[in-house]
Amino acid sequence: MNRLLIAGLDGATWAVLDPLLRAGRLPTLARLCEQGTRGDLASVWPPISAAAWATALTGMNPGRHGVYDFRNLDLSHYAGHEERLTTSADIAAPTLFDHAGDAGSIAYQIPLTYPPRPIHGVMVAGYPTPDRRIAYTYPPDLARRLEPPDTHTADRVSRATPAGQLAIFQRGLEQLADNVVSLSQGVDWRLLMFVTGAPDGAQHRFFKFVTPGYPGITHADRARHGDLLAMAMEAADSALSRILAAMPEGTDVLVISDHGGIARPWRAFHANAWLISKGWLAPRAGGRAPYATLQRFVEWSRHVVPLADWAKQRLPPPARRWLAGMRTGVDRIDWARTRAYRVKLSHPIEGIHLNLEGRQPRGVVPVGDYHQLRQEIMAALAARPEVVTVARREDVYDGPYRERAPDILFQLRPDLDGGAGLEHVVADVPRSWLRSISGYHDLTGILVAAGPQFRRGRLEGARLMDIAPTALHAIGKPVPVDMDGQVLHELWRSARPVLSGPATDAGARSPVTLSADEEIGIQAALRALGYLD
Repeated sequence: MNRLLIAGLDGATWAVLDPLLRAGRLPTLARLCEQGTRGDLASVWPPISAAAWATALTGMNPGRHGVYDFRNLDLSHYAGHEERLTTSADIAAPTLFDHAGDAGSIAYQIPLTYPPRPIHGVMVAGYPTPDRRIAYTYPPDLARRLEPPDTHTADRVSRATPAGQLAIFQRGLEQLADNVVSLSQGVDWRLLMFVTGAPDGAQHRFFKFVTPGYPGITHADRARHGDLLAMAMEAADSALSRILAAMPEGTDVLVISDHGGIARPWRAFHANAWLISKGWLAPRAGGRAPYATLQRFVEWSRHVVPLADWAKQRLPPPARRWLAGMRTGVDRIDWARTRAYRVKLSHPIEGIHLNLEGRQPRGVVPVGDYHQLRQEIMAALAARPEVVTVARREDVYDGPYRERAPDILFQLRPDLDGGAGLEHVVADVPRSWLRSISGYHDLTGILVAAGPQFRRGRLEGARLMDIAPTALHAIGKPVPVDMDGQVLHELWRSARPVLSGPATDAGARSPVTLSADEEIGIQAALRALGYLD
């Protein structure tokens, strides 16, 4: 009987891991690389954990599973998204665990699995959850068997010293290993998948200490804290070692990450300011400076006032919409004279949407002008030195949820963030924003495959959407014929035919309405990780 362990190291990147592998500080990962196959793993556009893990679980692109962010994109209004947060019910396609069926599965803390859903096996929901001190499980009574995750609250991470943050990550990894080992020995399974957010969290917090020239970081800071990122990765390697030691003999292993990581840029490209310079966006008359000052105050308050999220949830809807408009800059735009505007996604991917008649609330672009205007904007954008590549949304996504995406997508240079400012096309990122979150995502994750089925060597061209079909093939289950991903045949020692399964029964699940307290808890956790502005 083939068994497969999928170890998800959220945000892991070879740029951080390879120097540690060469220094002998990650012996478990080094052994897996030596015994098996390693390579890059291309993430999705945008490389944010919600969209990325949904892609890994379904084998489908966001245009088919419907998840682009931790908030649902809704470009029918100018804020660009619903205030409602994304949940597991928003993944509009069956997951790997649904397809595994009676093979038996263990799903442990995989992002976007809250609320936990029934599977043939057990599920412990991953972030974002309302309270990281509580285990949300299927079946519900499973929580009594698990050590309560009391070390991961957003407040504790945000308020801790760098050394205290490392201790939280280390304790969380010890607890993860305890719980995964316990579950593996108490459940009949052929597929076990867990995800730890510690690598991503450590990169978000500690990249500033290993990045030369990072604003506000002194030589003394680097000397005192420069090894924290490496120590977090060592803790992840140790947890992986403990888990592997408890696996049944002959278990195959995939180690993956949903995206990579880099230091947060301290300069930003403001697409709306660029659109103003080209005549495609018009600011409200006389509103730039006062609005810019007020927006900076709003942002400052959100970073320093602990009750900001609590208060926002209890404001009346008009006040909440006003705050959202101030945050995104939409209230600074004269929509009656604007033809296109920026949509925030996730670094390094940005979007531009046309203000189309009949689609946007105050759309002005005639439907007949859509394609020509889009091409004009794309051509001008491609000529900018800040931009790596530009694409139409239909060139990136396919499926019933493609229309949720912006009309134009573009990739920025790694050293530039995206911004909503109207004053300067390229400007410094405020220093206060750089202090807490100093790590960002990039488009390249990691893949390691080791075990009896897998060969030794290197692999090129693997994609995150290939994980689900590859995992199903590894445990001998049929692969749905309509998955976007493909089985990574190059991993196998010897070829065997892929069992084809019927097309997936995709379709939106029943929406889940979160309570105000659930929303507050999830928003706080996401903001602490840098996933919400």
